[in-house]
Amino acid sequence: MISAPAFDPNLPGLATLFDDDAVMALMDARLRRTGSFDIVSCRPHYVRYKPAASCMVQYEIAIRDAGGERLTTSAHITLFHDDRAERLAASAAIARLEERATRLQATLPVHRSAYIPEVGGLLQLYPLDRDLHFLVRASDANLMSKQLRKALPEFDSLALTADPEMVRYKPERKALLQYVLDGGPVTQMYGKVHADDRI
Repeated sequence: MISAPAFDPNLPGLATLFDDDAVMALMDARLRRTGSFDIVSCRPHYVRYKPAASCMVQYEIAIRDAGGERLTTSAHITLFHDDRAERLAASAAIARLEERATRLQATLPVHRSAYIPEVGGLLQLYPLDRDLHFLVRASDANLMSKQLRKALPEFDSLALTADPEMVRYKPERKALLQYVLDGGPVTQMYGKVHADDRI
């Protein structure tokens, strides 16, 4: 159980981010695109808070589609003391990431990002992350198969046998992914994505 920080007049929507039912309702209203789905659980499990400046809350959410299939994934909402969340949500960079992420998870009938005016926050659904803009690509099995074959040309049949699996993820900071492979010298590899230029 993660407790909400004390009231912060610069971040008036802060308390709402720790109300599971309220967050599920906000996500349902803003993520819905087409088709039928339900957000059946929403649990905050990581917080990064800078008093009077910003707060990011990461959630583990479960989505059930019209066929009853259940997907567990990560989402996060970031608040800022100014109008940055609204500006970022409307940016061309977010739009490009949204388009690529939607192609990657074409069967999931939801938006991957949205501005939530009720709290003044930017909502992003994994693997879309404005600060880890390569995360969407790193989560694409077809693209990563091509990149690995390019990096290891002696293994021209190298390919991922499953979607990349998220091992660890800190929104806006870093992610660790596992790749299960066939046709190469090893059966699995790991890749890291950082917000800065570290390798």
